[in-house]
Amino acid sequence: MVSDRVNITVQAYWQQSIALYQQEGVQQACLYMQDALNANVNLLLLLTLLDQQKVNANTRLIQALHHKVNHFGSEHTQPLRQLRRQLTISRNLSSTTRAQLKKQLLQSELLLEQQEQALLIESLNTLAPDLTMLAPNQSQSALVENYLTLLAEQQTNPALVQTTDGLYLQYLDCLKQLATIGSKHNEDKN
Repeated sequence: MVSDRVNITVQAYWQQSIALYQQEGVQQACLYMQDALNANVNLLLLLTLLDQQKVNANTRLIQALHHKVNHFGSEHTQPLRQLRRQLTISRNLSSTTRAQLKKQLLQSELLLEQQEQALLIESLNTLAPDLTMLAPNQSQSALVENYLTLLAEQQTNPALVQTTDGLYLQYLDCLKQLATIGSKHNEDKN
């Protein structure tokens, strides 16, 4: 008997996130949503992976995960990211020093990204230990869409929301391609 319970490990999540993030258009869309909507890229990638597995989750869970990872990110990841970005415009450093510092800060930022992912998986397992996949006859889950809708509702600039809708559609196109690739890969394994 095959279990329909969701089981995602931190290592698998990291590897799947890297593969997803490297797909054409995904990085651009994720970074835009991060900067414009305060979306957490790790949560966006997790919800994408859960969507691909047709996981059943409610909006309260998405909000709780966003709050948890946002709290960690605002204390650790975001200040480091901001410092790394500021180095780009710093004129007080040589280009060599600036490049070395950016590289080291990026490595540190990636370690914090991994911590964010571990926090998300721990929180997911704590908040929703019995998370399951949708039955085959149920419609596709829409966790990413729900997350972006929650974030867009917090925005006051309608033009920003329209731009986000366009990038969201681009992101969905990327995901559809990935879902097709993933389905073919799973069929090949069986």
